[in-house]
Amino acid sequence: IFYRKTVHYHLSWDKNLDQCSVAIAPYGGPIALLQKLSKSGGDSKSILIYSQAGNPISSIPWEGGRLIGMGWNSNEDLICILEEGTMAAYSINGLLKYSRPVSRV
Repeated sequence: IFYRKTVHYHLSWDKNLDQCSVAIAPYGGPIALLQKLSKSGGDSKSILIYSQAGNPISSIPWEGGRLIGMGWNSNEDLICILEEGTMAAYSINGLLKYSRPVSRV
């Protein structure tokens, strides 16, 4: 058996993924990164959404609480779970679809 690794394209970003929270959609879908952006006067957070090739799609200014986890659902909505127990869903274009408390089981 012979396997060969071929490169189809190179990612077009220069992000250090060790300093980011990353959520990758299955089957070559979008990639979401939460990183700190420096602005004059302080730091602010932003969720950046990229295509599978690393091209920017959208940006979500993050003013919410502490993010515990994020992932993509089957409709390619970005699901964000906050520390206070709220779930927020964003479209691939960065628009808020809904936000609601998470029920405990």
